[in-house]
Amino acid sequence: MKILKKIILIVLWQIHILNYAQIGINTPNPQALFHVDGAKDNPSVGAPSPTQQLNDFSVNSSGYVGIGTVNPTANLEINSPTTNAVRIVDTTQGLGKVLTSDSNGYARWTTPSTSFAKLATLPTTLITTPTIDDPSLAGTQFIAYSGAFISLTPGKYQIYFTMWCSPGGPNLADSSVNDGFASVFFSTSSTTNIPPAYLTSIKSVIIPRLYNLQAPASDYYGSGNVAVDITGNTTLYLWVYMSGGNWTAPTGNSIRFRFDPGSYGPYVQMYAIPFEVQ
Repeated sequence: MKILKKIILIVLWQIHILNYAQIGINTPNPQALFHVDGAKDNPSVGAPSPTQQLNDFSVNSSGYVGIGTVNPTANLEINSPTTNAVRIVDTTQGLGKVLTSDSNGYARWTTPSTSFAKLATLPTTLITTPTIDDPSLAGTQFIAYSGAFISLTPGKYQIYFTMWCSPGGPNLADSSVNDGFASVFFSTSSTTNIPPAYLTSIKSVIIPRLYNLQAPASDYYGSGNVAVDITGNTTLYLWVYMSGGNWTAPTGNSIRFRFDPGSYGPYVQMYAIPFEVQ
């Protein structure tokens, strides 16, 4: 008879657990599916106060985990009365580092992105490059590779540049009457225009004429930036397009790039800064 009573009590207890589906540790008054009252200071009736919850651990019916709260509203919610609420020690930690993730979502400590600025490789002398016709566009397109390049690992980058260049060759047009202009763009090739994956609709930046507007071979000088998405180890090459108005004929034309030191130079720079897109 005693054995039967024990069996009945066990069955009733299991039914109770199944009906209420709440387990409390250090508390007879669990507030979630699983509730641990670390300091054993919760009331036996009613909800614990915010202060009493600070030493609690909970898991609700949505699978949300709460530390310092019995009502988590995210997969993991931590409420702490002090700083240093989270500590991750995985050998990558260090002073001033930030928690980031790789492409698979695995977190790691890294140095803030501004310290990862990548400098381009630049020539050190004047370079004159014959123009070629851009095969991706109709008509005669005057483009030339500057000699500057930058190698990037996968990620999203803002590439900044400053460029000083001028048209060259025997067919220069008078800059006071021509409709010439110049723009800077990037290619994944040093021999032809193969655009990288741009993150915005801006794929080139127009640079203005400089000071010698009344003379042939007007200089162009300016700065700008473009955003790119690099999915594999990639080298980007800095190119310049000049409109046909800079010349009087379509052949024998070139572009001169001011990589020389000059009085206040060098005049060309390029670097890339990684960033995240919201």
